[in-house]
Order: sequence, then structure tokens, then C-alpha cells
Amino acid sequence: MKKAILVLLSLFFILQAQSQITVKYSVGYGSYKMSDMKDLLSGTRNTILAKVPGLDISTTDNFPGYIMHTFDLGYRMQKHEFGITGSYLNTAGKISYADYSGKISSEIKLSGYRGGIFYRNYFYSISMGENKSMSFYGEISPSLIFSKIKIDQEVSPKNNILELEDNSYNNTSASLLPQLGVKYNFTSHIGLFVSAGYEINFSSKMSEIESKIDWSGLRVNVGISYSF
Repeated sequence: MKKAILVLLSLFFILQAQSQITVKYSVGYGSYKMSDMKDLLSGTRNTILAKVPGLDISTTDNFPGYIMHTFDLGYRMQKHEFGITGSYLNTAGKISYADYSGKISSEIKLSGYRGGIFYRNYFYSISMGENKSMSFYGEISPSLIFSKIKIDQEVSPKNNILELEDNSYNNTSASLLPQLGVKYNFTSHIGLFVSAGYEINFSSKMSEIESKIDWSGLRVNVGISYSF
């Protein structure tokens, strides 16, 4: 019995010596599909034009890609790493018209908090000297995205012909993000990494507006990591 305990303890300390806890921060770019949101914005524009024909109302933003921030906490053991991840996403669409007589605008603001888990496999590594290495990895990350949609609308001066209302809604959806990346460790603790992938957002339509928030799109990140 004592021998078995000693073997288990020895195995535990060996695995601990070969494992690392890693904290990562990255900043990147995300593009977003948002087909329904674009249709919703276009529908609002058509509604305004039906009530005020000939108005030269233009689309100033149409849900472009934007900067995203990501934090990871992982546990790495040899080629395998797994942990938790969180990201902040945002974009917006806006139509507007303004002249000396007044202003009409409708803006749809979207924000999303992505929380999930990840598994990363370092499938190929190159030693580059003492405490320096380069590793290539593949990653898969399922998650939930908690989204908020805020609709801000303005008609100035107010009138009975055109009435637009502000609204806000919440939505939760699932997503899956596969990625490929490369990490360069220039000390035993600090590394830089670059990754790219495509996120698939499994969203559903919100009954209030008959539209869905679709965060699907390209993801590119550059970040720094610290291993304990």
C-alpha cells in the first residue's frame, strides 16, 4: 500500500513539474455576419421613407467588424492545454439624416460577452535556444455569447407623422470557434502568440423583433501570455 501511495505521489509531482498555469490576454479583429440586423436596419429606413418620401437618409454604419478583447486562463501539460476563456464583442448599425430643419436617426448597438472553455493541442514545437521555443497549435472552443441589443432612435423636432421608439433586448446563444495559431516563448515564462479562426454562432430569432444576432465571422488575435 505504501509503495502504491509513493508511486502515485511521484507521478503527481512529475506531472506537476511538466505542467504550467498560463494567463493570456489578446486583442484582435472580429467580423460579424449580422444578416438579420442589417435587414432590421434597412426595414427601419424603409418605414421612415414610407412616411417621409424623398428623404435622403443614409446608412452611416452597417455592423462592421471591430476590435475584440480576450482573456484566457489555461492549464498546460506537455502538448495539451485546456482552460476557460472570455471575450468582449461589439458592433453597430446606424441610419441618419440631418439638415437645418431637424434630425432623424436610428442606431442599433450590439454588445456581446463570450464565455466558454477551450482545448489547445501544440502539435509541433521547435527549440530556439535556452528557454526559447516556437510552437504551432490547433484549438477548439465552445462557448455561450450573452448579447445585448440597444436601439436608440431620434426624431427632432418631434411630430405625429413619424414616431420611433427606443428599445433594448437580451439574447443568449451558443458558438464554436476552431483556430490555428503559433506561439513564441522568448523566456521560460513569457510568450507572444498569433491565432486565426472562424467562429460559428448558433443563434435563434428573438420573438420581439423577429431577428437574430449572428456573431459568426473571422477572428484574428495577437496576444501575450505568462506561465507560472
